[in-house]
Order: sequence, then C-alpha cells, then structure tokens
Amino acid sequence: NLLPDQDYGLMRTYLTNAALPVVVLDVLLEDVLNRPNSLKLPALLGVARTPQHPKAAEAKDFLELFLEEDYANDWDKWQSKMQEWLKANPD
Repeated sequence: NLLPDQDYGLMRTYLTNAALPVVVLDVLLEDVLNRPNSLKLPALLGVARTPQHPKAAEAKDFLELFLEEDYANDWDKWQSKMQEWLKANPD
C-alpha cells in the first residue's frame, strides 16, 4: 500500500483524477484493491461514476463482482447497494 489506511483519503483524490496518466491510475487502482472494503468500494464507485475516467469500466467491473449486481449508470442504486453491502460485510 502506498499509504496507511487511515491516510488513504489523500490518495483517493488522485485515483478519481481522470487526467492522470493511465500507468499512474493502474498503480492507484491496484493499491485500492488491497484496502479494506470500506475504503475500496467507495473509491471504486467514485471512479466508475466518472465516464471520462480511463479506469471507469474496470472499476465498475470490480463493483459488480463485490455487489453481484449491475445497475448500469444508476449511481444512486449503486450507492445504496454499496452501503447495504458494507453493513452486511464489515471490514
């Protein structure tokens, strides 16, 4: 991990930055996948809901794996399901 979990909020802003080079975003996405679910899923949702983000489709694929649903571009449903899932699957 690039930072301790408690400091991850600083890194999350970089992960959701669609203007960064793809090689940097690859490293940041790989890093978030090693985080607790309470950090990982909101970060993945932040990337997935940004259509111009080079990793949006990949982040959405990961969300589908965890949440076992596909809500297309209904981000409110994704958000609700994610919160429900996190309550049922605490870190």
